[in-house]
Amino acid sequence: MTALGVIILLIIVATGVAFFIASNRYIKIYEKLEYENCTLDEETIKQVEANMLQPTQQ
Repeated sequence: MTALGVIILLIIVATGVAFFIASNRYIKIYEKLEYENCTLDEETIKQVEANMLQPTQQ
């Protein structure tokens, strides 16, 4: 009976490892965004600043 539990546990762990490996492959697409510098043009900066100065509506 204990062997069955160990087998089931190993299957669950293997499934989890496979999930993390598969999800990492999809994340690599966005890896370049982590290292690229992002700058905004002057118009966008003004829009953001204007939105920050407006009081929030609740």
